[in-house]
Amino acid sequence: MREGMLLARGQKSVGNASFRWAMIFAGAGFFQVIDADGLVCDTRVFPPPDAPPKPIVCLELLVRGTFQCFGALDDTFGDRTLLALGHEHYQGANAERSFAFRAEGAVDATSTRRPIVLVEWHAPRAILGAMPTLPAALGLDDATWAAAARLGDLAHTDDAALEDAARALVRGLAARGIVTESGAATALRPPPWSLARLWRALKPTIEHLALSVTARDLGQSTDLSTSQVERAFRRWATAFALVGPGLKSMTHTLRLNTAVLFLSAEGATVAEVALATGYGSADAMARAFRNTGLPSPRDVQRLLRGSDEGVGSIGSDQHGRR
Repeated sequence: MREGMLLARGQKSVGNASFRWAMIFAGAGFFQVIDADGLVCDTRVFPPPDAPPKPIVCLELLVRGTFQCFGALDDTFGDRTLLALGHEHYQGANAERSFAFRAEGAVDATSTRRPIVLVEWHAPRAILGAMPTLPAALGLDDATWAAAARLGDLAHTDDAALEDAARALVRGLAARGIVTESGAATALRPPPWSLARLWRALKPTIEHLALSVTARDLGQSTDLSTSQVERAFRRWATAFALVGPGLKSMTHTLRLNTAVLFLSAEGATVAEVALATGYGSADAMARAFRNTGLPSPRDVQRLLRGSDEGVGSIGSDQHGRR
């Protein structure tokens, strides 16, 4: 990239829904940008990990859509909502989830559901300024929201403009005291270029949503051995505040959560979602769900497309989250 950030983006259609995404790796953590039309993200369905929480914060900026929160922050929010979440709120921890949210597009005056646009910054918790106990809903000025909107406009914004918008967002968050000046300065530094070799292999996997990639696959793209790739990925995870102890555990979580997200798409079959997320078959995806304690993909699909109360029953019965 022109000023040093590492950026990859892609798009995919599943059923009647479309999904655009971008990941931007900076000097502190990474940005994840989502533009989802026809999809519902309900974290009550995502199984929380057994591990203790990590010192990571997620600044969740809902540029457009609705955010219904459950648990520690029980409220519903609309466009231009900023939530500051700890790792234990965003991912869950110790096999429990004290906080969850359902994000989806708002219905406009013509009864059409608009796309949801989310910008997330995952970073070390040490970057935060003084603020209330997490999770917390925070305010932002118009200029910073404008930067977030530019960052979320994946259909019309080129890579250089996305990087500029990410930098403007970081500066705006620092001006509001949400992140410290030193945290912002660290975020605006180029990422460690010692990881550039691994990035050359990781970038196409992000662009194509290759959720079943292995260390062996990455090794073939980088001329590194499997053990070298695993060590390099652990350094990558530390440098960018990623969750999960290694590549295998992270791709397992991402594949499962993306499958849950795609099952909310109208017109998508279970088999289509299985292929889109790298499971290969509906039976393989059903086994993965069962091994994680989730209901069958068909039941998850029915619950996500149906009532909110039905989804809530997964959180209480399957994971002890509520």
